[in-house]
Amino acid sequence: MIKRIIVLAMLSMAFLLVQSCQEEEEDSLRLPGLEHPVVTGYIARAPDATPMGAYGEPNVYTQLGEYPENYGIGAVPNPNSDFFKVFLNVPASADSSISKEVWLVPAVSDPNLMHQMEADLNISAVLPGGAPVFSIITDSDIITISNEHLPNGFYKLYCRMNGTLFYDNVVINHNFVYQK
Repeated sequence: MIKRIIVLAMLSMAFLLVQSCQEEEEDSLRLPGLEHPVVTGYIARAPDATPMGAYGEPNVYTQLGEYPENYGIGAVPNPNSDFFKVFLNVPASADSSISKEVWLVPAVSDPNLMHQMEADLNISAVLPGGAPVFSIITDSDIITISNEHLPNGFYKLYCRMNGTLFYDNVVINHNFVYQK
C-alpha cells in the first residue's frame, strides 16, 4: 500500500514537472510586456515633432545610437486626436529599404504615476491586451495611423527593425486640441 502511494506521488510529481516545462516554453516565446503593457508616462510631441517634455516616467525605448546615425521611432503628435504619424528612422549608412514591423496595442496606465495625467487628459485607460489594433510591415520611413475608431486611452507602439524592438507610449484623446 505504501509503495503504491509512493509510486502515485512520484508519477504525479513527474506529470507536474513535464507540465510546468511546457508552460515555460510557451511563455518564453512571448515578448515581455506584450500581454498587458503598462504605460508609466509619455513623451509629448507637437504636430511639427517639437518635443514638449516628458509626463510621468516614460517607459520607452525610442532610439539606438545618436541622431542622425541611429535607428529609432517617434509618434507625432502625442497626445493625438484623429491620427498620428510614426517616424521610423534608419541611419543613412544602412539599407533604407529594410523591413519594419509596426504594431499598436492597448495599454493600461501605472496607477501609482498616471492618475493625475488621466485626470488632466480627461481619459481613462482602455482594456489592455496583447492583440494589436493596428499592424503593418513596411519599408517606408513614415506611416500614418488613423485612430478615429479607437477609444481614448493609452497605447503602446512597437516597431521591430534591424533586429531591435523599439517602443513608445501613445496617448489618444479625441478631445485634445493643441494651443499655439
